[in-house]
Amino acid sequence: MARRKVRLKKDGTPRAKPKWNPNSAFRGALRRVFARSPKVIAVKMRARTEEPKYNKDGSQSKKNRVLFQCAECKGWFKGTHVAVDHIQPVINPDTSFVDWNTFIERLDCPEDNLQVICSYTKTHEDTKKEYGKYSCHYTKTQEERKILKALKDSKKPA
Repeated sequence: MARRKVRLKKDGTPRAKPKWNPNSAFRGALRRVFARSPKVIAVKMRARTEEPKYNKDGSQSKKNRVLFQCAECKGWFKGTHVAVDHIQPVINPDTSFVDWNTFIERLDCPEDNLQVICSYTKTHEDTKKEYGKYSCHYTKTQEERKILKALKDSKKPA
C-alpha cells in the first residue's frame, strides 16, 4: 500500500489534517461526475486538433499529438494542461452558494456556457516562468474569488 504524502508548512512542520467537510465532498463528487458528461466531452472535442508527432530519429510516430485550443488566450496545450470551465460560474459571485438544487442546475448547463481554457498543473510561479503568464483558469478563478471575498466582507456586521 502506498504511503500518503505528508503536506508541510513553510517552516517544515507537518500540516494538520483538515476536518472533513461534507459540503466540499459532495460538491467535488458532483463536479467529477459532470466532468465525464457528454456535454463536457463534446466541448473538449470541438477545441481538439491532431498534428503529426516525430520520433528522435526523425521518423513519424504511430500516434499523432493531440492539442486543445484555449478559448481565452488562443494558445495550444496538451490535454493535461486544459480544463473545461463554465463561462457563467457555477457558484454565482454575486449571490454565493444558494442551495444544492441551484448548484446542480448551474453545473449542468448548456454546451454554449462551457469553454476549454488552459490550466497548468505545476506551481503558479513555475508556469509563469515557463509560459510567461499565469494560466487562464488560474486568472479567472482569482477574479471570481476576489468578487466572492468582497461580497462576504460587505455582509459582515461592522
